[in-house]
Amino acid sequence: MLFRSPKRMVAVAVSLACLVISPVAVTFAAPVPTVEIQSPLTDGIRSPLRVATDSLGNVYVTDSLSRAVLKYDSLGHLTQTIKVAESPQGVAVASDGTLLVGFGTSVAMINSAGEETRKLGMGAGQFKMTNGIAVDDDGSIYVVDSLDNSVQLFNAAGEFMSKFGSFGTTAGKFSTPSGIAFEKVSKQVAVVDTRTGRVQFFDKAGVYKRTIGSLGSGPLKFTAPQGVSFEYSNDPEPVLERMYVVDTFQSNVQAIDPAATPVFLSYIGGYGTANGKLMVPSDVRYDQASGRLMVVNGFGNLTMYGIDGGGIAVDSIPPALTIAPVISPFTTATLDVSGTVEAGAQMTIAAGGSTTVGPISFPTSTNWQATLSGFAPGGSTITVTARDAANNATTKSLTVSYLQSAPMLTMEPLPVFTTDAYHQLSGLVDPESVVTVTNTTTGTSAKALVFGNTWSYRLPLVAGANAIAVKAEKAQSAATTVTATTTLDATPPAITVSTLPDGSYTSGQVQNIQMVVTDANLDAVAFNGQPVVPVNGSYSTAITLETGANVIMVAAVDLAGNVSTDIRTIYFDGTRPTVTFIAPAEGAYVTADQVTVSGTVDEAVPVTVAGLAARMDGTSWSADVPLEPGMNTIDVIAVDLAGNVSSVKRTVTYDIDTPALVISTPSQDMVTNQATLGFAGNFTDPSPVTLSADVDGTPVAVTVTEGSYTLAATFAEEKAYAITLTATDAAGNASRVTRTVTYDKTPPALTLDPVNTPYPSALTGTVEAGAAVTVEDRNGSAGTVSVNGETWSAALELGGYDAESLAVRATDVAGNSTLRSLVVNVPDGDVNGDGKVTIHDVLQALRIFTRQTAATTSHLSHGDIGPLYQGKAKPNGVIDLVDAILIMRKALGMPSW
Repeated sequence: MLFRSPKRMVAVAVSLACLVISPVAVTFAAPVPTVEIQSPLTDGIRSPLRVATDSLGNVYVTDSLSRAVLKYDSLGHLTQTIKVAESPQGVAVASDGTLLVGFGTSVAMINSAGEETRKLGMGAGQFKMTNGIAVDDDGSIYVVDSLDNSVQLFNAAGEFMSKFGSFGTTAGKFSTPSGIAFEKVSKQVAVVDTRTGRVQFFDKAGVYKRTIGSLGSGPLKFTAPQGVSFEYSNDPEPVLERMYVVDTFQSNVQAIDPAATPVFLSYIGGYGTANGKLMVPSDVRYDQASGRLMVVNGFGNLTMYGIDGGGIAVDSIPPALTIAPVISPFTTATLDVSGTVEAGAQMTIAAGGSTTVGPISFPTSTNWQATLSGFAPGGSTITVTARDAANNATTKSLTVSYLQSAPMLTMEPLPVFTTDAYHQLSGLVDPESVVTVTNTTTGTSAKALVFGNTWSYRLPLVAGANAIAVKAEKAQSAATTVTATTTLDATPPAITVSTLPDGSYTSGQVQNIQMVVTDANLDAVAFNGQPVVPVNGSYSTAITLETGANVIMVAAVDLAGNVSTDIRTIYFDGTRPTVTFIAPAEGAYVTADQVTVSGTVDEAVPVTVAGLAARMDGTSWSADVPLEPGMNTIDVIAVDLAGNVSSVKRTVTYDIDTPALVISTPSQDMVTNQATLGFAGNFTDPSPVTLSADVDGTPVAVTVTEGSYTLAATFAEEKAYAITLTATDAAGNASRVTRTVTYDKTPPALTLDPVNTPYPSALTGTVEAGAAVTVEDRNGSAGTVSVNGETWSAALELGGYDAESLAVRATDVAGNSTLRSLVVNVPDGDVNGDGKVTIHDVLQALRIFTRQTAATTSHLSHGDIGPLYQGKAKPNGVIDLVDAILIMRKALGMPSW
């Protein structure tokens, strides 16, 4: 597409929008346009009446004989024929793309699919004869009624708002108005008044502004004008440069500089049948994007003029075409292909062999689709060709592969866990199929053995989860895939047992057995054939020994069936030395890397502790034993003079980690106005944990449930409280977390300065430091507030709030709030302060107005009344003539304020 060449103004001091409404503005005339006659639009046109364009460069022409709206793209291709029930008149395009089409006594709103969504002017006498239609920058719709000599105004939704105009020849009146256009710089509506030979300008409310042209022939004169359009500069802030008015009787278009004093620039067209000539033209439209002037020619076309080099280039660009990706290979009997194409292009699809191509359909003007069938197994090439109106062609190809139905395939179920590192897989399959087995975890793949309709393969597994995929395929067929998972676990559980060594003799009949069992897939733990339930991840039980040999067996099995055992024989002999412990307790948790073990023996015999000789003091013994992190088994052995050995043991866990403790609610320190606040969180530790809480040192109850806790803190007086949680594990390691909560139930301090009017434009006051201030009415927020330390101010928009419910609210961080209503000191007119309103107050106000007397604060508070707003005082900070008149009316007993 060719675009307009830049045009240089001699000087632009102010925008032409100002020139439209300012008769004293000064500017230079726009240059005479350079006009190039271009190829007209004729496709589908029979009897054109009006023309419109949209933001995408599409052109719309109403055709009365065809009873249609013809849509052309920016290159002039006819892309859509929108059929209508009646002969269409005026046409315009709303900002959302909706078409507005006039039908004599109504205007239809038509969507992109050509469907009518609403009709304007359905009431009796709403329209007598619609003509031109225009849309302004707010989306409002203007419809000319030629017989009613008026313009009717609707909002963007199509709801009637108002109308302006009546019959007459004076300014602002109409005699058979016809065309209309919105001038976006001045934001005015230009209405072509045909029988008076002029173009009148109105603001959006229908107030008359000015006129260009008069009845007659010659420059700036019109015999039967029908349409108007505007041309702007291409600056970031466009400037109005030219207006174009089409004259049906003169069969020409006048190009005009619409300055404060309009300047005729040139004629375009002229009566005739040759291209560029006009016969009874009925509308004009300047296309800003392309620099084209379009004139609806009664000769049966849309005549095109390139202005200052604008216009449409010769179309040598092949049409856009895409083919959407398809799934290939495919196994279905049909294949759907689709894509996009340039609107209006003609399409063909070809495919080799026995393939049948169904009809091509267009869900939208730029989307196409078709269904192909009859594919032979193997590859096929689909060729799609699009050809535009200029015979430019684009060809795209797509290669696809059709496969026959996939073979049948099954696989015998796999165990969830297995200990077999080479697992046997098998199943059923269609004969003559190739079966491939892949361990996707390792990436290894191999062909299975197929015999008749069965297959088998011994698959190597790796430790852990294995994802297995088995695929069966035949020549020129789709593949069938089945998947399964199994976990290889050939490692038995790890067991650590804390008890006496195998073969030990003891005089202690009750023996504690502690176990630590680890396995990723652990199933069960048993002691002497009975299941043991873990507590905090550890296993502990006890056995009462019988005299003689006692077999102790700890067994653990995982989900794969791996079994670990710890089997010991312990002998009970009550006659052997009796060893007792003083410290530590069985199963103790400690935080030091060594422990002092002590106790007594029933006779003075040697004692060893963890293989080292104990310190003896008569029958008392003790020893210092180093510890490893985790569970430690400490053996204590006493041997009497006869050589009899007696063994006992202690299990001690060396725990160096503190519990993990979290307060999740509240997540941070806070200020609240609630007298009771809930707390919640969680804790974790391998050993048993004791949880406690206090508020400023006073204990509070804690509810514990499976590693989670809750508590409620109550606050009596306003101050900051420290809420502390303490978690202590079995080894004495402690964790502490504290939240500081400030209890504040006192509403914030707030003042609102009095005002002198029920409709203030500003409010001021003071507020407690740190509090937020809002101005609100019954509808919500009513002003913009600024807070500076302990002072605040608010700006209000007159008419933007409900004065009766206006109030100010302060809210502190705790959520407490204070509300203050408006206090209005309405000026009473008693300027001199004598307690009554008389002529003396009027004279005092006049003296202040004429600056004979300086106004004091008291003068202003009593005498600054006007201007009035909705009958009530709205002081403006001075005492002026309006105030004196209002005081005089009150002094005379007349209605005032």
